[in-house]
Amino acid sequence: MNACRNTMSAHTTLTDWKSINWSKITEYVKKLRQRIYRAEQLGQHRKVRKLQRLMILSVDL
Repeated sequence: MNACRNTMSAHTTLTDWKSINWSKITEYVKKLRQRIYRAEQLGQHRKVRKLQRLMILSVDL
């Protein structure tokens, strides 16, 4: 039987919530949402999908 181990991904880091620069993250998300909105208004559906994926998968700011 395999023993259950607590392992983490190589790129996963634990961060203290108090050490996160929330103003930087808020500004990043705001600009990314504006880019998604503009791309949608221009009918650039592929760009919208890519930007949405970028927002979901962004972990390092």
